[in-house]
Amino acid sequence: MKIIAAPHPLMNQAPTLMAPTDIERALARREVDFPPEAWHLGFSRTGDLVYRSDNLPALFATLPTLKAQDLFFTALADIIPGSESRVLDEFRTQIFADKRSHLVFKVRRKDLTLPPRLGISARKFANGIHFLFIPEGSGTDVSVVKNPNFSGWDNVLEHHVTEWLTKLDEETLCALAFGAFQGEYRQKFEPGVIFRTARGTPIGLARGVDPTTLPGMPQNFPVIPRIWGSSISEERKNLNHLWIHNMIRCARILPVISVSANADFLQRTSLATFRKALQKMERVILNSVKTFTWSPQYRYARQWLVPAGYDIRQAEHMIGLIRHEIPNISLLPVRANGSTMKGIEEKTRMDEPFFWDQKEEQAWVLLRNISLENAETMVRPSFSTRLETMVGTPVTLETFLNRYGRPSLPTRPDVLPEQSEEVQAP
Repeated sequence: MKIIAAPHPLMNQAPTLMAPTDIERALARREVDFPPEAWHLGFSRTGDLVYRSDNLPALFATLPTLKAQDLFFTALADIIPGSESRVLDEFRTQIFADKRSHLVFKVRRKDLTLPPRLGISARKFANGIHFLFIPEGSGTDVSVVKNPNFSGWDNVLEHHVTEWLTKLDEETLCALAFGAFQGEYRQKFEPGVIFRTARGTPIGLARGVDPTTLPGMPQNFPVIPRIWGSSISEERKNLNHLWIHNMIRCARILPVISVSANADFLQRTSLATFRKALQKMERVILNSVKTFTWSPQYRYARQWLVPAGYDIRQAEHMIGLIRHEIPNISLLPVRANGSTMKGIEEKTRMDEPFFWDQKEEQAWVLLRNISLENAETMVRPSFSTRLETMVGTPVTLETFLNRYGRPSLPTRPDVLPEQSEEVQAP
């Protein structure tokens, strides 16, 4: 039995994505609780299918990716005798009220490939709900799911599954963004451009390129400088030794992929085309995350609206996601209403999230690694020139949070409170 990721709805030609051996080993350790013939289904907090086992009967194996949870319960209702429909309703209710639930029933066998009886155990976890099926004839009594000590899920398994699904999201967003960039240029492998994942791994390199010869990066990779110059002597320098770095983020918060281009490439292909390609990458990433994600890592982006940005009530949580990587944060207030938000969205940089207080008609632009003094003397005048609206005095992060949240935030995203996204109710 293998665990398979649900197909991404925006990647029709993608290969089947199998879970790594860590998950197989974790499942094998649980065979004292359930047999290898058990079936598995996993749904996200929003009701999308995120993974399944490869031994499911056709009734469940053909579920689509998006909004599959409702169809799953419809399929269950179709094979449960009408006299037990109340039991199914209680099962659904209990899943969302408690951390776990179970169901045992005789199967109304319209399809003879289904077993005579089924036991189902459901367990909520951070990313959604895991369903474990014990089919009659598998060597394990289906009633075992009623045992209070029975569990088809544990912390080790959850860790491995979440790690796998997060990696799938990271790789998929990189692939989509990389494809969007290449779509703007005819040459598939351009020596003047380098792509790196958010973890700093080069991708899309031409065959034979040695990654160790690529332009260096600072240790804190997500906070890369915009311009990097070679340390070679001045008389040997040329446009190939000056690189412009751009970190493409998901909805302006977490990094996804970096694009580094040398000045020679930009001179040959035009800065306007380069900027257009970066904007396309940003849109593709946002569209993908708003459509589907396997893991919860990037789902915060569904709160980002164009051109309204983030609601001011989301500010504390969003800042908490990035505060660990940025030593200095300032916020710049800008007068904003429905008619001026489009200009703010267009004139701010792709790494500058903003939070709109609609009631106060004010947007707050987050400035990364900008001191309060530089925000006042350099950024504020620049914003005033670019925006046809009033730009106020910048404030420190602590001052901002004293008004809109708690002044003290965790310094790591894994200790933040659970996201505001709710598990889809049945």
